[in-house]
Amino acid sequence: MSGDVLLTVQSAHHRNSVLLRIFTGHGFGPARSVPNASGGGPEWFTVFADPGETVHVFSVRGLFRGYHMIEESISARTSWSRPRDLGLAIHDVFFDAGLNGRGRGMVLGTDPAWAYPVP
Repeated sequence: MSGDVLLTVQSAHHRNSVLLRIFTGHGFGPARSVPNASGGGPEWFTVFADPGETVHVFSVRGLFRGYHMIEESISARTSWSRPRDLGLAIHDVFFDAGLNGRGRGMVLGTDPAWAYPVP
């Protein structure tokens, strides 16, 4: 959870999906399925709502040549961005983001401590 945004992984009948919900002030709005994310393993997530009201979903997932950091984003008036491969990721399942209103900043992790730039 980041600010007014909740990210969940839902599994039903051997089918996993990653769902994003935005708090409306009275409750959470409808679930939006995060594209290109299965919620299956190995795949780890964090979500960050930047000051410009864009929601960024980061995932570390196993791809062909190792683990990569992937970013997808959405704002209230747009559809999902194309997945952006930020490159090889550290093998860490505990991470969070800190971004400015233009979606730039860092993804921070632990064990050991590391910082991953988001241009």
